[in-house]
Amino acid sequence: MMGRWFCEGVIIPMITPFGGDGAIDVGCAKKMARRLVQAGTFVFVLGTTGEGFSMSLEKREELVSAVMDELGRQSIVYAGVPSNCLETQIELGNRYLELGVSVIVVHLPCYYKLSEREMLRYLEQVVDGVEGPVVLYNIPQAVGQSLPLVVIEELSHRENVIGLKDTEEDEKRFGQAMAMWGRREDFAYLIGHSPFAVTGLFMKADGWVPTVGNLVPDLCRNLYDAARRGERESVEKTYRQISEVRAVCRSIAEYKYGASVMGLCSERVLPPLLGPDDEHKRRIKERLVKMGMAR
Repeated sequence: MMGRWFCEGVIIPMITPFGGDGAIDVGCAKKMARRLVQAGTFVFVLGTTGEGFSMSLEKREELVSAVMDELGRQSIVYAGVPSNCLETQIELGNRYLELGVSVIVVHLPCYYKLSEREMLRYLEQVVDGVEGPVVLYNIPQAVGQSLPLVVIEELSHRENVIGLKDTEEDEKRFGQAMAMWGRREDFAYLIGHSPFAVTGLFMKADGWVPTVGNLVPDLCRNLYDAARRGERESVEKTYRQISEVRAVCRSIAEYKYGASVMGLCSERVLPPLLGPDDEHKRRIKERLVKMGMAR
């Protein structure tokens, strides 16, 4: 039953706030994490949205320490361990667990094209080395290859593998995944591709991991709760509101700029990313002002 306890609700892949010199803005990180928890959502640090791959190991630990210092054991916290090195992923996972993180989120390494056999063996080693709960993370957009369903199914029966965050955009595969894991009592399915959120939550997916939740965590939580109650009209209305934000914020840099307009953090992103151009900034600000989210 560990899977259901750890993997329910709305889990926000938190953007990482940086100062002008690229250092972690610790005070801002604490405020952002607290804001997400107060909205009834859970914090996921060092995911794709959090620019984990672009940060030094020292900066990553500083961020995790800041969030855990603010939240302690009051809320479930997820942390990613992006790396192409097996030993590093295991070491980071165990270090973050020591700092108080609840769940470690693991995806494939990038660069090398892997066979199913190689994917399975690699992730088996990570899972066996991490001394706590693990959520698998399928994100072909960033890794360059998708975790096959058969590999996920094999890993899902390991004791500390408690769920999957699935960012696959293929609708047919999404349906297959829901059929396989939507009713599992020991393995949670978390929607990572927001266009599938409404359908997936009505199909009893365990949770949703929306980047847009950085800006509208309350709306994301409201949608999740309404879906759990079976209130389709309310869900569709809330999703339309959320979609207004998603229409102008599609990249990490655009979400960060939106957050800066709302006074949540600076718009700075780390290399190789660049901020949005002036036209995109204008559109984002106009939309957020129109929605009453900024001045």
